[in-house]
Amino acid sequence: LPGFTDISMYAKALAAIGIGYSKVIDVLIEHALARHAARKS
Repeated sequence: LPGFTDISMYAKALAAIGIGYSKVIDVLIEHALARHAARKS
């Protein structure tokens, strides 16, 4: 995601509600892998 870094507005907004940058990246990767698997089947 262009511009999505640990100092971006999204990361700061999520951190303000207790969601860390690493967690966001993990969830995005999990969703991408699930979507890819669904498309292959």
